[in-house]
Amino acid sequence: VGKSLLHSAEKLARSTSANEITLMVGSFNPGARKLYESVGFEVRAERKFEPFTGSDRQGRWIMMAKDLPEQTDI
Repeated sequence: VGKSLLHSAEKLARSTSANEITLMVGSFNPGARKLYESVGFEVRAERKFEPFTGSDRQGRWIMMAKDLPEQTDI
């Protein structure tokens, strides 16, 4: 289901002529990061996550991105 949703988001981004798609994931969510990497996302930046009462545990925000090169019809 996750891969299907990511492919749909990529298709939508391409329809707007976007050349990149980005997302944020917490270092405390390794399963999601593995999913994003499996479909081609790469780490582009990280920053400290400041927890607050009721939030996720301490960690880092990780910005991931995937380049969307122009597709050519053959």
